[in-house]
Amino acid sequence: MRKWLTILSVTMLIGVLAACGSSEDKEVEEEPAGDVEELEEVEFSDDELAPEDDIVLNIDGEEIKGEEYNRLYRNSKIIKSANQQLGDLEEVKQDTVDLIIFETILTQDAADKGIEVSDEEFDEEFSFIKEENSEGLENLLEQFQMTEDEFKKELRYNILSQKYIESEFSDVEITDEEVESVYNELKEEDSEDLPPLKDIHENLKAQLKDQEINELLTEHIDTLIKDASIEENI
Repeated sequence: MRKWLTILSVTMLIGVLAACGSSEDKEVEEEPAGDVEELEEVEFSDDELAPEDDIVLNIDGEEIKGEEYNRLYRNSKIIKSANQQLGDLEEVKQDTVDLIIFETILTQDAADKGIEVSDEEFDEEFSFIKEENSEGLENLLEQFQMTEDEFKKELRYNILSQKYIESEFSDVEITDEEVESVYNELKEEDSEDLPPLKDIHENLKAQLKDQEINELLTEHIDTLIKDASIEENI
């Protein structure tokens, strides 16, 4: 399973969430960014999408309908197009199926462990985004051809996955020695433009921690996927 699958479904949220900041810090130091990077319009043929009411996947007894597949397929194709990575549509299809499996298994495991997103948590986050950057949200919905309800699904999964990561991988730590080692490797590649270690130490440490968590998460979910009963009908 590709590591980027853990972040693909929330990539389109970044422009809004980054501009707004965390809901735990209600003060916005900079003016919220209303603009989401302009994307070329992506078209979808009827052959690419599934009938909305058809069951396209059954994952450990949970039925996934065409409506959900189409939502994530559109996101995947738009992102690939924006990154100039759009090639074979069969690859987009398979990436979408893989993503649905990944998200569903994570969500099921979270439920088994009592990890959930309360309505209060969700409403607070969504209200903050909408109040602080309504223009950015509208631009996002338009460019990704999403409804507000579809955005809410993305956001709810985003919150859940973060809570899951915090619960399961809170003990991940990166040592200063690891940071220095990676810094030295980067320095060998680009010694002229690389800032002093003290200036980027904390950012580099955070990036290494995110990378380590992403690898552990992917490995963990892949193990669960191998043990899951999955039927594909698409």
